[in-house]
Amino acid sequence: MAKERKKAVVKPVIKPIVPKKRETAEEPEKKPVVEATNKEEKKRKNDFKTIRIASNADIEERKHISERVQKGELTLAYYAVDGENSYHYYFINKN
Repeated sequence: MAKERKKAVVKPVIKPIVPKKRETAEEPEKKPVVEATNKEEKKRKNDFKTIRIASNADIEERKHISERVQKGELTLAYYAVDGENSYHYYFINKN
């Protein structure tokens, strides 16, 4: 008494290929360039002053840097390797 299932008839679908229209973004209005008179105004936000110290530096120099890091004057930025030499770079924090 089970119902008989009918097989689905697959019909080919033919659609014309229409290329999509690309929308061009409108160019934002260019702001006039204003020359800054003060050097501080010319600096970008991400211009950081850095200090580089070699891994094989004197103990006194490394101790001085670590004291400045503990005081909050410096922040470790990154560690870089150049051939056999390696360096620690620190950002100078603005107070």
